[in-house]
Amino acid sequence: MRLLVADDEQTIREGLGKLIPSFNLDIDMIGLAADGEETLLLAEEYNPDLILIDINMPRLNGLEAIETLRNDYVDAKIIILSGYDKFAYAKRALELGVFAYLLKPVDFEELYVTLCSAIEAIRVRAARPLETTKAGVSQQNTAEAVLAYIHKHFTENTLTFAELARQCHISPSYLTRILKKSTNCNFTEYLGKLRITYAQQLLTDTSQYSIREVAEKVGFSSQHYFSRSFKMYTGLSPSEYRAQNKL
Repeated sequence: MRLLVADDEQTIREGLGKLIPSFNLDIDMIGLAADGEETLLLAEEYNPDLILIDINMPRLNGLEAIETLRNDYVDAKIIILSGYDKFAYAKRALELGVFAYLLKPVDFEELYVTLCSAIEAIRVRAARPLETTKAGVSQQNTAEAVLAYIHKHFTENTLTFAELARQCHISPSYLTRILKKSTNCNFTEYLGKLRITYAQQLLTDTSQYSIREVAEKVGFSSQHYFSRSFKMYTGLSPSEYRAQNKL
């Protein structure tokens, strides 16, 4: 798997260049780009399978680069790095179909798991489809449609497993297999991770929202359930997390 890393912060860029090979995954580091324009040049030269890209970069920002990359490298799995003050960009990138996004400072374990999931998704795409839907759509295309729908609607508290299966026109049992193969998570786990990650950014970026309002914005119908889920994922209550991560 050919991996391109793009980040304008030299310490982060070079740190990732040393860290990722230590994971001993099936990854070939093809380049370290310092801005969006350099990202496009390296992508054109090396045709990456994986792209790990910052959002806030000079000359051509990460969002603009992703839009261009999506036109020319539709099969590449793009993982974004998001600064706390740029969530609007990160959310837009999700709408563009990136594979995942990671918060800075990067959690090594989360990065490892995300890269493993991306590699597995690429392998699934490369392999002969094991199943097709009634419409003849390949398993991988179905998986991408499922993930795109989740990423677009994850903040809506009406999103349920049954609704997802209905919207994607597939059976619940097939949806379960698709999600497990694509994300190594079940629906509840994957949805929870997206919502808690968004909540972490809202709690850090601004104090204008109360805990109840944050819960509503990320898709929880109950502040109590949100607080319990947040602590399960992070080890801290929302209030504790906000206090420890004030900008």
